[in-house]
Amino acid sequence: MFIGRGVNAMAIAGLSLTLPLMNISAAFGSMIGVGASTLISVKLGQRDTATAEVALGNAVTLNAVIGILYSIIALIFLKPTLMFSAPVNKRCHTPENTCRSSLWEP
Repeated sequence: MFIGRGVNAMAIAGLSLTLPLMNISAAFGSMIGVGASTLISVKLGQRDTATAEVALGNAVTLNAVIGILYSIIALIFLKPTLMFSAPVNKRCHTPENTCRSSLWEP
């Protein structure tokens, strides 16, 4: 409601197109975060701070690498993914332009 009134209807369209991509990204981050926090908690309970620090470093590095790879793959396959998830009308913007404008343009 606030997006439609504050910006316009195209912002809502961009939001609905990018939400599945954001959910996949959050799932990868949660997967790594939950596993790492469990391992770190166990190691800190065993008073093994060296292994806990290594696990934290590995989790941060893995999240960064997966985030960069996911971004590259998402940008390469942006058009086919959006064409699969959104209908295109010749009078409207293409889903690719809607997604790009909702992500990078003010």
